[in-house]
Parts: sequence; structure tokens; C-alpha cells
Amino acid sequence: MYRSLLTCHFFFILTFFAFGQEPAVEWGKVPMEDLLMTSFPGDSNATAVILYDYGESRLNNDFNIVLTQHLRIKILNEKGYKWGTRTIRLYTEDGEERLDDLEAVTYSLDKNGEIVENELDDDNVFEEEVSDNITEYKFTMPALSPGCVIDIQYKTIQNSIADISDWTFQWEEPVVWSEYKVIMPYNINYVFVLRGYEKWDIIDQTETSQAFIGNAAAYVGSNIVACNQYRWVVKDIPAMRDVPYITTLSDYENKVEAQLSGYAFPGSGLKKVLRDWDSLVKELLKSKSYARAIDVTGDVEDLTAEITKGLTSPKEKLEAIYNWITGSVVWSGAQMVFADNDVNDVLEYKKGNSAEITFLLLSMLKSAGIDGDPIILSTRGNGKFQDLYPIISQFNLTIARVKIGSEVYYIDATDPLRPLDVLPSKILNVRGLVIKEGKLEWITIASKMGDDMKGVVNINVNEDGTMNADADIRLGVYSSLSAREDLKDESEIDKVKSLFDTESAGLDIDSVIFENKDDINSPLEIRAWFSSQTYIQQGGGVMYLNPLIAGRLKDNPFKAENREFPVDYAFPRSENIVTNINIPASMELKEKYADRSQRLSDLSYKRSSAETETGIQILSKLDINRSEIQPIFYARLKDFYSRLVSYESEMLVIGTKETKDQDNSVGINTEGQ
Repeated sequence: MYRSLLTCHFFFILTFFAFGQEPAVEWGKVPMEDLLMTSFPGDSNATAVILYDYGESRLNNDFNIVLTQHLRIKILNEKGYKWGTRTIRLYTEDGEERLDDLEAVTYSLDKNGEIVENELDDDNVFEEEVSDNITEYKFTMPALSPGCVIDIQYKTIQNSIADISDWTFQWEEPVVWSEYKVIMPYNINYVFVLRGYEKWDIIDQTETSQAFIGNAAAYVGSNIVACNQYRWVVKDIPAMRDVPYITTLSDYENKVEAQLSGYAFPGSGLKKVLRDWDSLVKELLKSKSYARAIDVTGDVEDLTAEITKGLTSPKEKLEAIYNWITGSVVWSGAQMVFADNDVNDVLEYKKGNSAEITFLLLSMLKSAGIDGDPIILSTRGNGKFQDLYPIISQFNLTIARVKIGSEVYYIDATDPLRPLDVLPSKILNVRGLVIKEGKLEWITIASKMGDDMKGVVNINVNEDGTMNADADIRLGVYSSLSAREDLKDESEIDKVKSLFDTESAGLDIDSVIFENKDDINSPLEIRAWFSSQTYIQQGGGVMYLNPLIAGRLKDNPFKAENREFPVDYAFPRSENIVTNINIPASMELKEKYADRSQRLSDLSYKRSSAETETGIQILSKLDINRSEIQPIFYARLKDFYSRLVSYESEMLVIGTKETKDQDNSVGINTEGQ
């Protein structure tokens, strides 16, 4: 009836990909071949296999959205038991979501090859209120054992048509079949955003129908109602395991994100929910929990005047306000887009979420005559957002942008360990939307600085094969910040152990000194003294010594054969280490320590050495001058690191100096004998 009023918006092309037979999966019937499976072809590292993951969202007669899920998992070994512990997290404020019809069974084979069923008891499902709004239901499947198959099905009921579920198709273990359906009357319209790098086996839209009675009939019509059915399927999708140098796994997993776009109910006409980005900005500018939370109150004015007293330049005032906030206001740990409390409450309690601290900063800057704007963004850990549709739930952080002359500062004032001019790594290379009057403005936040680590290491080799060493390492901007964060929870000794990998190297730490530990505007410098009875290897009358006790790469971080997404370093970085090896006068180098170098676009490695009066000096330098490497270069990048590991495993060979045989070097006169 209302089909002409609404169309379904996709930013992808709806296409049907036909392929082989679909799985005939029925609740309570597990094929014998699934139970007999002992390993998964194509992934020898798999600890479990998601055999079937099916979800379907549709409207019920109470005008709620019901998500029905059926999940079947094969447990291959004990490491896969974690898949037998499940958590269902629901937003339960005012009955927004609720759980219904949970059933779960573990299937296994007894010693006679007969199928044994163990049902989950309702008493073993534990309900926990995580907060006033969130409830978690947790359970562990009974009788878990290598080779078993677990079957789980349940429904979640959402009382708002705006709360349709997203769907993730890819997990840390391989997935044989994952499918998501959305069935909705024509007069309720959603947009769907597809993400991921693996191919879609089915993307399909068809017409279907559904009968409605009760509350739903008043909105969508009674009896048989025409509906859209949207269907997405992936099959044989590989595991998405943690890999180095990415933003977050969720950026690359295949998923469908859904958002209510609009509806047309009898008597109400067309109601658009999703508008455009300009409309979103205007709404945020009017919001009491967003732009209107920037408030120059009397308390803010008085405090700002006190903090900036005697300061004349805007930069000095900015630094003073930033330093006061980071040193006096405690971040609650909640990373938010919106404020729950006003600036006076934040000042009174000296505590706030990330948005509240940002709005306090902007309020104080405004009081000091310095203009700034809030920016909404999605942090690296939260994942990239799509900008086709203005969906505010994609964002998880509000920061400030401040312009002083030609300088632009992006500020998150939640961390007392981070200087003003150092961007938090969680927002590097991410896009944000500036919330201000006028023309829509998107920005990309990039670091003006990299991480430059420098060090000097001195190694003294003793004739008995023992060694003593000292190291002076000056960390870069971001490694200093990271180390200071670590030192809040671990000792200086433990930090040195991890930095130098002392336990596997067989190095004993004699003493350590951390300089500039509390001076966040200076690089953190670590001085350490070591000794070892075992670091130097001996055999065949010679000693073998790896001279790189600092910064050595022992394993290639890139182990996957292929990579479909970029390598993200976040910021450029450089490591420059000078190593001096002092050898006893009675000993010498038995082999030349070869120079090495290689280059890949903006990556380079160089090692050179020179003999000294007391031994040898080695200079090694690794430069990464690009923050992101595209997948097309992955094979070459992997080879770069493989050769780097090989180079840095090369040993110095040291032995006793050879002396000339006196009898052979001086002729013996036998004449007259």
C-alpha cells in the first residue's frame, strides 16, 4: 500500500551469486560426518569451526523486531573450548531488549560410536547486570570434549523498529556458512552497509509476504502484507585472527550494518529517520548534551582567569588550560560522544567522561578568547565509519580542534601523560566531522611527528666467555608515552625485561635507571646494566655473539601468506642503535661481520660495521617513513622482514689470536753440528 512512498537504499549493487547446494541444517540433527571430523582442511591452526551461523530479523505481531539465531560449532581440540562459553549482551533499559527461547545442546560420540546429547540446563544460564542499561546472559555448554558439536539457538526481542541487529560473518575461526536475512514490510525502510574484504556468495533482495495481527497490523496492515526480504551469505570464509599493524579486526571482517531509514504508517505520511550530514550537524549544534554543553559559566570564567593570569599569547593560555585539565580532572574511563553532566558538575567533582572533558576544555578556551570546535570521530580501535549515511552510532569519541594562527591542534585532554602537541595514537589517521556552523567539514587527523628511538650499547666480552654490557636507550615520542603508561602497572625492572627480552636472551639485569620518567615533555631515557654467563655461545675453540641485544627482531611479524587489507603503522618510526663490542687483547674477530642493507619504498634497513682498537662498532638503522602500506606490497614487505630477521640473527665469531710459530718464523742454523 505504501510501496510507492519508500524505496530501499543500498550503497552496493544487489546481485545474486548462484553456487552449489545450500546446507540442510536442522535444529537437533547433527550429521555423523560433523562429529567424526578431526581437523579442518585449509586451516591447520583451527581450534574450532563455525559450521553454521544463521540469523533472521523480522517484525512480530507485537510490533517488535525478533532476531532468531541458530549457531552450530565444531570443537576440534581443548583450545576450542572457549567457543563453548557464550555471552549474550542486551540493552535492557525499559525492556528495550530481552532474551527468549534459549536452547543449547552438546553432541558427542561415546566409545561405541553412538551420539550422546547433553542439554544446557536453565539453571546454568547466569544473568548479570553489567550496568543500569546492560544485562549479560552467560553460560558454558555441558560436556565439552574434543570432537563435540555444540548447537545453540535463541531469540532476542527488540521493542523498537530502530533497533534492528547488525550481523558479523567472520570470526577468529573459519566459518563454513553464515547467513543473515531481514524480512520487513514495504512501508518500513532500512539502509544496509556492507563491509569486509572477503567475497559475498549471496547478496539478494526478493519479495515475500507475512501475515500480521495485533499491534503490528495497525501500522503495516492486516492479513497478508507484502514484504522485502534481504539476504546475505558467505561460505567457507577464512578465520580473521589477530594480525600485526591494523586498526581493529572489525574494520576488515565481513559484516552487514543496518539502520532504520524511514517509514510510512497510516495517517502519518512519510517519516524520514536518516537525513543527511548537514542535518546531523545542525541537530548536534542544538543538543544540550553536545554543542550546547560548551558553556562559559561563572565558575568557568573565574577558573580560567586564575589559570591564565599573566599570560598573553593564545598558545600559552592553551597550554595552561590543557595542563590544568589533564592534571586536575580525572577521566572516568568512558569514551563518549555525548556529555551526561554539565561543565560545572565536571569542575565540582573533578571527573568526567571523554566528551565532558572536551566540552570543559572548549568552554575554558572560549572564556579565554580562543575559539575551538568539537569533532566526532571513530577511534582506531572502534573501526572506520562509512560516510554514505549519517549514522551517529558509528562514532565513539568527541575531541577538540583549536586553531591559533596557522597552527591547528587536535586535543583529547584525558591523559596526564601526554603533552599537548602529541596526538593520542588511538586517533591517528582517522577521519572526523567538525561540528560547526557553515559548510560541512571532514578532516583526517595525522601525526606531525614520528617515533625516533636511539640507543648506544656497550658489550664487554671476557676471555672466559662471560659478558658485561650497558645500554642507554632514548625512546621516541610514542614509545615514551607507551612506556610511561606501562610503568603505571609494572616495575622498571619488568619494563627492561620486556624491552630487551632478557629472559630468553639469558641476560641478568644488574641495575636500571629511568630518566625523565615524570617529565612528559622530554623523551624517556632508559639506562641499564647487564651481565651474563650464557649469552655468548662457545664451541670449537671460538665464541659466537649476537651483538644486537637492543632492538633485535627475532621473528617475522607477518606470517600470513596473503593480506587483503593495509598494514597500518599509525605513525612513521625509526630505530638507530650503535653497538660497541670490546674484545680482550688476546682475542680477535675470526670472520668479517658483513654490512647489510635493503629498501622497500619508504622502508629501509642498513647495518654497517668498522673495526676499532678494542673490537668492533656496529651501526644499525631501521626507518619506516610511511604510516600505511597497501596490500599490493604485502609479499615484498613480508620478504623485507624475513631478510631483516636473517640479518639480525647473524653472529660475531671471536677466537684467540693466532701467533706465529717461532721455530717456523726464525731459521735454525744447523751448520757445524
